[in-house]
Amino acid sequence: MSSARPAVAAVVPALDAALFLGATLRSIVGQAPPVQEIVVVDDGSTDDTAVLARTMCPAATVLTGHRREGATLARARGVAATTAEWLAFCDHDDTWPPGRLAALLAAATPQASWIAGRVHLVVEPGYRPPASMLRADGTHVPYLIGASLIRRSVWDDLGGMEPFRTVGDDVDLYLRFRESGRQPALVDAVTLHLHLRPGTTTSNQLDQVATLTFDAMRAAARRRRQPGASL
Repeated sequence: MSSARPAVAAVVPALDAALFLGATLRSIVGQAPPVQEIVVVDDGSTDDTAVLARTMCPAATVLTGHRREGATLARARGVAATTAEWLAFCDHDDTWPPGRLAALLAAATPQASWIAGRVHLVVEPGYRPPASMLRADGTHVPYLIGASLIRRSVWDDLGGMEPFRTVGDDVDLYLRFRESGRQPALVDAVTLHLHLRPGTTTSNQLDQVATLTFDAMRAAARRRRQPGASL
């Protein structure tokens, strides 16, 4: 039996990310074992995002030349540029804690297809998140792909994320994963530092999360009612 570790690709969607991308890339490059592929997808930035990515991480593939179409399509482009068995994601303003990759790969059995760790909320100065969100700190939130590893074959089988969703795309993907009869593997380690600060996507869209998450759940219910759907 081979003792080689599974190959992992890290995909980072980025938009006007020059202020935060350095910390994000350092957290990815600093993982032990290392990721085999890093792809930064510049979704039409007007700052030095692409230049910074190439400078900070010369081995990374930096995709440019796209108009602003959103993180969902950026992730899809990033995945298409990789070949590794496992897919990992990190938004341009979040970070991976040390040991993140090792903790998730320890659970990468042949049966595993979605491995999720715990989320730590990093509340930056000037931002006050709602109490309901703070309750997620330190817990497992399996649908947050930034805290997870997803096997490429499962991503392909599910068709990736729905491109029309700008919020709730990870919830929709996770619901389709569960509808397929699969179960996530949960590891007892923090695998994502989710940074909350004024102006970030997560902070700006909190008011939409409940509505669009419910929309994803309604879509899941409609799929279950279709002829031949498994319950």
